[in-house]
Amino acid sequence: MKSNARGFTLIELMIAVAIVGILAAIATASYQNAILRSARAEARAALLNVQVAQEKVFLQYNRFAEDDSELAADPTSSAPGLRIPTTTSNGKYKISLSGTGADYTATATATGSQSKDTHCAQFQITNTGDKGGTTNADCWAR
Repeated sequence: MKSNARGFTLIELMIAVAIVGILAAIATASYQNAILRSARAEARAALLNVQVAQEKVFLQYNRFAEDDSELAADPTSSAPGLRIPTTTSNGKYKISLSGTGADYTATATATGSQSKDTHCAQFQITNTGDKGGTTNADCWAR
């Protein structure tokens, strides 16, 4: 007697499940990398805000804010303050400031889940507008 059974064999089903699993793993990794890359814009924007605030302080006090204590401080008549939070809006980067009054370097360092972004873990900008970091120079371009 001839059987006209239709359907999938167990092996065919297992192959299909394996293919779906491989595709899902690739898609998940790509998605996570895209999320990390998109958060880099947060660091760049925060450092550009620091740069603008520093220019305002320089015009008023004839010197730049020098350290983290002046980063978030309110400006007073005796000391400059930038009113910039020490973390970015979504908390992905910590902002720090170092300098001498005549110059400064602002740094954004990845924290929390963003620290998985080892390619662009740190961004820096100086009073001369030089952009860099301790990771890769192409991070400012993307």
